[in-house]
Amino acid sequence: MKGDLVSEWKGDRAEGASEFLTHTSEVVRLDRGTIVHVSGRARGNDRGRVDWVEIVPVGADSGELFEAEYMRIWNYRIQKYDLASGGEMLVARSGNGIGRAQLRFNGPSGDYQIKVGYVDNTGGVAHYKVSVEQPAVE
Repeated sequence: MKGDLVSEWKGDRAEGASEFLTHTSEVVRLDRGTIVHVSGRARGNDRGRVDWVEIVPVGADSGELFEAEYMRIWNYRIQKYDLASGGEMLVARSGNGIGRAQLRFNGPSGDYQIKVGYVDNTGGVAHYKVSVEQPAVE
């Protein structure tokens, strides 16, 4: 995965818990033009599903929301899912494949947290990562 690793985690939904989960990164510096990369590695029938990414300024309750289906994607496909935000989400294409999505951050430079909304199977085994690629200094 390109850029500097910001966060990684494994799906781990408990029996009876909601399949819609979120993961929030530690604080990271983002500059205008930073590329944010999100990946989900499918394992078996846990497909590394991603619903949305939110860039939240430190100290704020919410930030700019990016629907995953509008991000630039590789080895992901868009799947209709009525319960997903916007009615669609990303699903890795192959059994143990890695789906990748990226967005370009165009907000003001500052400190942010990157929050990922994803869909997890019970006893999930998919792995997720977020990294950032800062713009080149001219």
